Formats: sequence, C-alpha cells, structure tokens
Amino acid sequence: MMFSDDKNGCGNDLSRGDSVSDSLEGGVGPLMQRNIDRIRELVEDEGISDIDVLSERMRLAVRTIQSYASLGGVSLRNVSRKRNVEKILKLVEEEEIYDVDILNERTGLAVSTIRSYASFGGISLKRNPRKKRIEILRNSLAKGENSLELLCNQVRLKPSGIMELCREEGIGLPEDLIPYGTNYAMDDIIEEGLTLQEMGDRANLSRQRVEQYLHESGQHGIWKKSRGNKEKLVSLLKLRILQLSEDEGFATRKAAEYVAKSMRCSYDFEDLTEMFNRYDNVRKGGERLSLARLSEGRGICSATTAKNILDRVDLEPMYGKRSK
Repeated sequence: MMFSDDKNGCGNDLSRGDSVSDSLEGGVGPLMQRNIDRIRELVEDEGISDIDVLSERMRLAVRTIQSYASLGGVSLRNVSRKRNVEKILKLVEEEEIYDVDILNERTGLAVSTIRSYASFGGISLKRNPRKKRIEILRNSLAKGENSLELLCNQVRLKPSGIMELCREEGIGLPEDLIPYGTNYAMDDIIEEGLTLQEMGDRANLSRQRVEQYLHESGQHGIWKKSRGNKEKLVSLLKLRILQLSEDEGFATRKAAEYVAKSMRCSYDFEDLTEMFNRYDNVRKGGERLSLARLSEGRGICSATTAKNILDRVDLEPMYGKRSK
C-alpha cells in the first residue's frame, strides 16, 4: 500500500535534505511538523517504511501516520499488515479459530486491528461472548476438571487469562489444580526454594514478574512449600554450625554466630573468622583497633560493614559506638 499524495508541491523524493516545512505553506503546527520530520528521519536514516512499524515506534495511530506521510510526500508500505493477515488466515484455516478474542490472545493484536485485517483479507470472524467462556469454565470445573492446561484449551485463554477471569467472576479453582508451566527457565527452578529475586536473576525476569508467573501458572503453592522446606533446612544447618562451634575458639564461635543470625551471609566464613580473630588478639593485648583497620585486607571491605558485623554478634567497636 503506497501513500504518495503530492500535496502543496511535495514530491516523493526522499533524497533531498530540505525540511518539509520549506515546502508547506503554513497550516502545519509545530507538533505536526515534528512528527512529519520524524517520519522522514525514520524512513531516510533507518530505512523504516512499514506503516505498522512506524506506528509502533512513534506511538501514533496508523491513520495518523498515513496522514503525516501524505503531507510530507513520504512513500510508505505495509508489510506487517500482509504478514498479520496471513497469520490470521492460517489460524482460521488450519485450527478453525473464528473467535476474535481467541485470535487476540494468539496473535497479540488488538481486537479492532484483527477485525480490520480480517476484513482486508476477506475473512469472516465472530466473537465468543465472555458469558460463554464463563459458562464453559464453570461447567468444566463442576465436572472435576483440575488441569489448568486443559481449562486453557477449553476456554481458549492463556493461564493469565484464566486467572483474571476467575478473579473477576469470583470463580474458585480446585486446591489440587495441576499447574500449567509455559516458561521453562522458571519451571526448572521453582522447586529449588529460591527467593523471588534469586529466581528473577536466574530467569532474567523482574521480581514482580516472577511472582505474577507463579500465580498465573498455578505454581505459587509449590514454590511456597519448597521455599519453606529450604528455610527449615537452612535453620537446622545454622543450628548445627553453632553446636559444632561451641568447642572452638572465640573467632570461630563469633563467625558461626554471625552466620546463624543472618538471613543471608555474603561473606566467606574464613574472612569472618580472621576478622574476629584480629579483634580478639588486639583486645587481649590491651590495645585498640579502628574499624577501618579491623576490616583492612579482608572481603569485609569497609568500616561500616565491620561495624554491622560486630553489632550482629553483640560486640562493640574498640573506639566505642559510632553515631548514626
């Protein structure tokens, strides 16, 4: 599809360097002019002449892009439209999906866009009312269906869509719901008992997105149980460390105490032991050591960190408490 109206003497020669404003005789406001120049820039500098791509980049409606391009004498085409029409046609012919809402879920296109593309391609569609989906879901659950994947297939929604529908309509899902994982990177680590942040780091997702995925895939309960098991195991290990350190010297006992009292310990046990050993030796010699000197050369690299470690095990800095 080409847009090459020659308004106000503007041709389609994109090689010229003059501004559109030089060719238009008034009637174009500053904002419109900036958008026209931006379209020209994207076409000339980045080679983007697809209407849909320009619409996405500039966050403007396709019709607005067409108008600006026409005013600026810029020739555009629509590759995305042809590709999306073919995608819709394939879903209709191969999977017999005529429901606009389902096509919306499968293609990620807006309902209005799907209708426009379908009309362009001569495809007849219908819309399965929300009421029908709710009826299908309620009937399936009443019959004892507990597979989230099968429910998704029956209602033709993604897991997130099922969860949203249930929340909005007050529909309860079975306690023994069989999860439906769709993110393999996440599914493989859910039972490791990691924190939300740790899972996000592993799967390259935000903490919020991880929690959202756990709920919408029906795996939040599994994660919560595995997380609880890990916390119990960590507590037992910390207790055992304290027990084993009872017959050791001051430095080892204090290092073990710090580990046991910390939710997370990012310091090597050897570094902690050496810091407490230095603290103990200086104290026994009747001398004093600054926090900076106490942490010098260790993985514990600052006076503030050394103070926090001492506070955790009820020890005071040798020069008294620092004011906050």
